[in-house]
Amino acid sequence: MLIRLSKNAYVRHYGPFSYVLERIGNCDRVYTDAKVFLSNISRAPTSKKEILNKICSVYAETNREIVERDFDEFVKQLEDMRVVVCGNSAEELDIKDIGFSYDSDNPKTTGVNAKQRTEGGYDETQNMLGKYFNQHPTIFTLQIDVTQACNERCIHCYIPEYKPLFLDYKVVCRVIDEFAEQGGVTLGISGGECMLHPDFEKIARYARKRDLIVQVLSNLTLCDEQKVEFLKEIDATVQVSLYSMNPETHDNITRRKGSFEATKSAIERLRQANVPCFISCPTMKSNLTLKTSKP
Repeated sequence: MLIRLSKNAYVRHYGPFSYVLERIGNCDRVYTDAKVFLSNISRAPTSKKEILNKICSVYAETNREIVERDFDEFVKQLEDMRVVVCGNSAEELDIKDIGFSYDSDNPKTTGVNAKQRTEGGYDETQNMLGKYFNQHPTIFTLQIDVTQACNERCIHCYIPEYKPLFLDYKVVCRVIDEFAEQGGVTLGISGGECMLHPDFEKIARYARKRDLIVQVLSNLTLCDEQKVEFLKEIDATVQVSLYSMNPETHDNITRRKGSFEATKSAIERLRQANVPCFISCPTMKSNLTLKTSKP
């Protein structure tokens, strides 16, 4: 049997415990005695025998049958959480590794996650994280604004000037390295309009190489079919602002004619490709509609 981490699962080791996150189902858990098991399960398909050999080399004084029994129970739990996938071939693992889909119910409180929430495991996880990080501050999420350049001129934007300044690729990689080495989990790439950065794809690929969740904050006006395929390939999450379903209202806020249609079309392409996309709609005087009833 082959075992590997799900493409949507992330493992971090902090001090006395290990933290496991499955991003599609928003399921997480803390383990205080599973570092050896988790450290030997990687993103590469690996045989159960090979994994057990490495684990047993650590627990040399423990009967192998006992180690294997505990490992099987642990893997079953991780499989229920969709943290790992198991099968007889790499192709079978890929088929089982179900990602996000708009056409099906994505797990929210299923399997172990549901049990955690109903039996207090969820609270226990959050309490343990809170206590540890209160004494050992760690950045879970980092946002890098890679450029001031933008192809919109939103009336509420906090950037005073839209200079075509771009963070150097090597500088961004150094920051990503430091973030990953501290145990970071999610990297947000923003701007300005981040897709204007000449090294946008290289930056996102490097973040994935460092095993980070990539969240792209963009107006999506530059998100063509090629960009959609790229975002799907790196398992990115996207966040975009749509200021109104009235094209004129949206375009008046962005001060770019045609921006509504460009953004809406990109959102539809992302949906067709099953790329998770979160839509924000900041409320302001320009798009606020108040409905009042006559007395």
